[in-house]
Parts: sequence; C-alpha cells; structure tokens
Amino acid sequence: IAILKIYDTAIDSNAVADSYNSLESTSATIQFEADQNAACLTGNVFTFTITSLNAGGYTYNWDFGDGSTFTGIDTSHSYLIDSTFTVLLIANDGLGCADSVSSSVTIYPQPIFALGSDTTLCDGLIVTLDAGAGYAAYLWNDSTTNQTFTASASGIYSVSVFDTNGCSASDSVEVVMIALPLVDLGPDTS
Repeated sequence: IAILKIYDTAIDSNAVADSYNSLESTSATIQFEADQNAACLTGNVFTFTITSLNAGGYTYNWDFGDGSTFTGIDTSHSYLIDSTFTVLLIANDGLGCADSVSSSVTIYPQPIFALGSDTTLCDGLIVTLDAGAGYAAYLWNDSTTNQTFTASASGIYSVSVFDTNGCSASDSVEVVMIALPLVDLGPDTS
C-alpha cells in the first residue's frame, strides 16, 4: 500500500516528478515473518523479522495488536493474554511514502488443571489418581500415559496434561501410607 502525496503542479512541478520517481524506486513491498504463528500462553515469545529485499532507509513501526508498539527493524514480543492478535508493520521512507503489512498470531490458553489434594491411607490400600477427562495426552512421572494412575506406595505423584494445541499444565500430589496399628488384646483365655 502506498500513500499518494498531493502537489500543486503549477507551483512545484519538479517536486512532483522527483516524488513520483522516488515512489517508484522506494515503495518496494514490505514483508515480515514471525518465527511461529501460534503459541501457548505460558512462555510465549514471538520473533518478527523483516524479509523485504530492500529493508534499508525506512523507519519501521510495529503494532502488536495488544496495545504494545515498537520502532525498529527486527523485534521479539510476548503476549500476556490468550487471543488472536493482528501484528501491523508500517514502513515509512521519510519522503512521504509508506507501506504496511499485517499478519495474525494466536495465543492459546493454558489448560486449567488440578490433580487434587494430598492423600493419607493405611498400608495395603490403593488410591486411584485421576487427571480428568478431555485432554489429548497425559504423562505421569513414571512415563505412563493413562488418564488415571494407581498408587500403592508413599510418594509424590505428578502428571502433565496436554491439550490439542500442545499446551500443558502439571500438578502433583503426595500419597502417604501409614502403618496399620498393632492391636494386642493379650493372651487368649477360655
């Protein structure tokens, strides 16, 4: 997209010709790419790189679609909320010509997940830990991949759940097995 500069040709016909020639030589299509088009909310960092053939001589203004801006060539940006954002790059050649391009990036929400409370049981009993339905994958600390895990010994049991976007959440619980009490009623009597 180029912005047309209007001149009064009767007053400044040389400026009109110069600006027209400048527009032809400096209005190369501006382009950029992101290192990814989607990411999970936790730890997201997008790197934006200008890929135009003639990137020199321009002032670059970035608008990341979340209220944040940056002036400069290549940049990185992190988003604080999940949504789809339109990233806008405006290049200005300082001669009255500008070009812009935009692209969308998506931030996926993190799964909300809790394994439950710590549990205390008597020796010999078992507890089934359930990570909950609806996730694409599960990974327990012993590398099993089921939704549920049967614990029969004291320990800390952890699981990571993954949604269809590859976003994950983790939680752990402690299972404590206590010894059964010893009951001694004395010797048998008849």
